[in-house]
Amino acid sequence: MKWHVVLFSLTIVFIPTFSASAAEKEWSYSYSQEPLGSEMRKKVKYRGGEIMHEYMVQEAELYENNKAITNPNFIDYRIWNIFQDISGDDFVLSYLGSFTTYRGRYDKILGTVNLFNATSTPYWGLVINANGADFRNPEWTKQMSAVLVHEFAHILTLKDDEVSYSITKARLCKETYMTLKGCSDDDAYINAFVSRFWDVEDFTHEIGDKSYYRQHRYDFLTLHAVKNPEEDIAESFTEFIFTQKPEVSKKERTQKVLFFYEYPELVELRTHIRTALEAYFR
Repeated sequence: MKWHVVLFSLTIVFIPTFSASAAEKEWSYSYSQEPLGSEMRKKVKYRGGEIMHEYMVQEAELYENNKAITNPNFIDYRIWNIFQDISGDDFVLSYLGSFTTYRGRYDKILGTVNLFNATSTPYWGLVINANGADFRNPEWTKQMSAVLVHEFAHILTLKDDEVSYSITKARLCKETYMTLKGCSDDDAYINAFVSRFWDVEDFTHEIGDKSYYRQHRYDFLTLHAVKNPEEDIAESFTEFIFTQKPEVSKKERTQKVLFFYEYPELVELRTHIRTALEAYFR
């Protein structure tokens, strides 16, 4: 996920109310115990050159060459359906404008999100490595679901009612966290997250420094989370979705998961996502 955070928005943030479900209590999947998608990366083999499919998202549906895609057995369509189940139609309508899949033989990047038209009519594009999708393999399906939740978390925390895309210089973003795509709002999730958990040392360490992660293993859930606050909040959100509520702890990585429970709308969203993904984790 190295080309990760260039992102979208449209109008209002809508997080619907969902009823509680048994799915909320009966399964847990701690993907953070190993690098996300590690099994997929070990086993993915693709013969031939890169293949890419680009789709437009219109009225929460996929279109290619001006035709709606409705084949439930098509890998790309199944990936998209999982993402749509995670995010909900209203979120897709408000923020998604494109969906791209590719199959690169040696590319270990599993997903990313991109922001287009930030200064006019912003929208997000989701990009997924379809080599990581094998719906005959339950473990791969779980890991692909985790990839999609991670990418959803980027859009959720960097959409235009969380971040002002018009402010792109740090000197103009004086009181809040300057994200990779603009100045975060006072009440933005990522601004509260950074204010509580990130200090000068976290910001100044060398990106990709595994020794820093080892020294701060109780502060970050994964090595990828150490990269920047955008990745840290996305990794923490993904753990929030897939695991049971942890006990209060002095470990900062646990506190980062508990952070999301402070927002009732995110707890409701968690219930929705877990219900949507329940069939893959039973």
